Amino acid sequence: MRKSHTYILLLCTLIALTLCINYASAAETEYKGAEFCGNCHPDAYDAWTETGHANAVILEEGSYLVHGERDQGDLASFKDSCADCHVLGWDGETKTFAFSETDPVKGLGIQCESCHGPYQPHSSDNPAMTLDYNADVCADCHTQPADHALSGHSTSMQDLETSDHASDSCLHCMSTQGFIGLEVSLTDSDLSSLSCVACHDPHSDENAMQLRAETPDDLCGECHTGHHPQSDLFVDSAHEMAGVECVDCHGSGERFAHGSVGEWFNHSFAIYNTFYPYNQSEPMVCGNCHELEWATERLDYIETMTEDHINNAQAVVEKAISTIEEVNATEGVDSTKVAAAMDKVSEAQGLINSVVLDASGSLHNTEKAYSMLSDAVTLAGEAESEALDAMSTTLSDNVQSLTSQVSSLESAKSSLETTNSGLEAQLAELHGQSSETSMNLIIGAVVGLIIGAAAVFFIAKKQ
Repeated sequence: MRKSHTYILLLCTLIALTLCINYASAAETEYKGAEFCGNCHPDAYDAWTETGHANAVILEEGSYLVHGERDQGDLASFKDSCADCHVLGWDGETKTFAFSETDPVKGLGIQCESCHGPYQPHSSDNPAMTLDYNADVCADCHTQPADHALSGHSTSMQDLETSDHASDSCLHCMSTQGFIGLEVSLTDSDLSSLSCVACHDPHSDENAMQLRAETPDDLCGECHTGHHPQSDLFVDSAHEMAGVECVDCHGSGERFAHGSVGEWFNHSFAIYNTFYPYNQSEPMVCGNCHELEWATERLDYIETMTEDHINNAQAVVEKAISTIEEVNATEGVDSTKVAAAMDKVSEAQGLINSVVLDASGSLHNTEKAYSMLSDAVTLAGEAESEALDAMSTTLSDNVQSLTSQVSSLESAKSSLETTNSGLEAQLAELHGQSSETSMNLIIGAVVGLIIGAAAVFFIAKKQ
């Protein structure tokens, strides 16, 4: 009896495992549709319904219209043309998509599960759905990621990881998750470089092109400021005042597509973008407003002049730094004045760095760039002058101190000379007294000898 119970228990366990495995396998490929997601994510769903993704295909009088314009005919024709990108869960082998055999309309458009994967039970603590911020997700249908892969945006995290001054504060501009407002840290292992969803909000159509800012310039300005000063310099430039925007040069252009030339927004953001990527040598985009030959010559001239100005300004700054370091080594120099001079030099170096980091050869705003370099030279010159004044003051004080010491020494010398004269007089007097005493002693000795000799003679005669 016990054995039969055991067999029954094992059999039930195997059946349960089989059911679980089958359910799990089915769950991996079972699509629910955007409306189902909207039950728990109403705000995201409502916003998505207004986007181009939601309306990528509509069914009207038996015809499938791509973006409401291109008529792809009936369902069979639609499957042969655009269904690989414009529906949910397309299977190229079977030429079916989610709900295509039961309710095709429900599977039309680029829906939540197109990017987040087939539905899986999840919660805020366990987001089992796919959350992939890389451009590869968009590359399944869009060709722009191919251009994006050539841009600095696509390698922003790799660049940050090799930087010697990386910090969490950089992640707002260097990672997709940071840019869209998530709390992130350099210790996170799944941070993505700036990708499509950094600039484009897939859930919202509030702004043109589903941008995360009202205008392209506003969007670029969120990162290209401060350490990346392109937006800062561009403000009030001749181009900006003429109504030119960032994307007019860094994006607009033409390329070959479907055998003909057409307008194209180049996501590499290089200015060499007409017929991109075939043209890599000429700034063709300048020809949209200027005579191209003139513009090319002007660009070369500006870049050469800017390089010369940068080198000259840098030389002045380095000379000022050398002088300040020499002054700082002077004993007794006012350290406060030296520190103030060094602050000015640092400010000058910052201005030069801004022009260099702008990386446009001052094209974004030549007048402002040259003004900044001129200010850098002025600040560095002032700093060097102030440092030399501090050293001059210190040396002047030292000279006064030495002069005072010399005066004291001269007084001491005079006193010593007076004392020496007195000693010489005393010595002379003593010398005279000594000479007289010596003569008396000699005379006394001679007289004594004479008397002694006379006494000896007298005594001898008496005997």
